[in-house]
Amino acid sequence: MIDIVIPFYSQPELLESCISSIQKNSCSGDYRVVIVNDASPDDDTTTKLFRKLSAQDAIIILAHESNQGFVAAANTGFRFSKSNHVILLNSDTLVTPGWIEKLSQCANSNPRVASVSPLTNNGTIFSIPHINNNNSLPSGVTPNTMNSLLESLSAKQYPQVPTTHGFCMFIKPL
Repeated sequence: MIDIVIPFYSQPELLESCISSIQKNSCSGDYRVVIVNDASPDDDTTTKLFRKLSAQDAIIILAHESNQGFVAAANTGFRFSKSNHVILLNSDTLVTPGWIEKLSQCANSNPRVASVSPLTNNGTIFSIPHINNNNSLPSGVTPNTMNSLLESLSAKQYPQVPTTHGFCMFIKPL
């Protein structure tokens, strides 16, 4: 079981898309989503979304009374988790098929690996094709089609990097 910790502050439509991508592209029963609401402004859309999400078994919503920031929200989720494997995920991230398995495979490729991040179109040092850029997807290209293309071209090598990135970070104990 993997806990997916998602710090949340505002923009519920992005969180809803993130959760939908997790549910479509993950094996049920393999994960639990822990959303940490960092005192996001209350509005009808957020309230309705949290009501809908809280009715689902694999989703837990925690809440801060006051805004404490991304790191504090992530730490709240980490403290709540009892899992040995945790994924920190931005609430605006869309995941693709097999994402958990691929992150796990990379993380378990070497016993000295503590955390891994995937490549993305908008994740600073993990951005492709141009590092440190927001690389918009070409017209008509979805995250899933881009993922399929990259997977078909990948040599499946795992370079060592000095850090991982909080947009999507798989963390395991050493």
